[in-house]
Amino acid sequence: MKSIHDERALKDFFLENKIPAFRYWQIENALYKNFINDFQDIQTIPKELREKLRDNFFYSSMTIEKEVTSENGQTTKILWKTSDDKLIESVIMRHLSGRNTLCISSQAGCPMACSFCATWKLGLLRNLECHEIIEQVIYAAKLLSEQWSVLRNVVYMGMGEPFLNYENVKKSIQVICEQKKLNLANRRVTVSTCWIIPGIKKFGHDFPQTSLAISIHATNDEVRSKIMPVDHTYPLKDLMDSLDQYVKETNKKIFY
Repeated sequence: MKSIHDERALKDFFLENKIPAFRYWQIENALYKNFINDFQDIQTIPKELREKLRDNFFYSSMTIEKEVTSENGQTTKILWKTSDDKLIESVIMRHLSGRNTLCISSQAGCPMACSFCATWKLGLLRNLECHEIIEQVIYAAKLLSEQWSVLRNVVYMGMGEPFLNYENVKKSIQVICEQKKLNLANRRVTVSTCWIIPGIKKFGHDFPQTSLAISIHATNDEVRSKIMPVDHTYPLKDLMDSLDQYVKETNKKIFY
């Protein structure tokens, strides 16, 4: 079975089964605008099609292991279990200004071995699939909508290094920002990296309007290499050169 969020697979399924193309737009609206999470509840499509979807696609591959909201209600932490029993985390942050931010994971575990981060102790278990990233966002958007609120910002600052899972992160950003899907403004999506330079170059080309954050933690190679081994591969001068090029191409500020 494939994820219902795999647009190409779903459209190919429609072609193979001679299902009219307009049915896709009805399903898309149900998933991303109305946050319907059960095929049987999509009343705009025939029962026969709902049953075919149920037999060939899944809505979510992950389950919630634990969900905790802080006493003041500002933070909700969600611990997810993947279909192969990996644990990942996402966090909803409700700011006093009224805006809501979701911090999502892009990998189960992390290979970067930054000394100040607990995730690296797991090592890299695997990259998250695109649909696993999207599932985190849709759940938060639905939860906030039920609280008469709106998800405004998404930050890739959870478990993992996003630019080491670039293709799945790229596809998920496209879904998050596409007008007919989750429709977040590109500038309200931020990807944080501990400076994977090839990823920065691709990101600037693919998403010139999406925000970039650099996890820097030290202003010289001597200190940084002790706490972030990535510095040995991509020293500070190389990073600065790549960021100068990024700013030149995108005309965007960088968060540090």
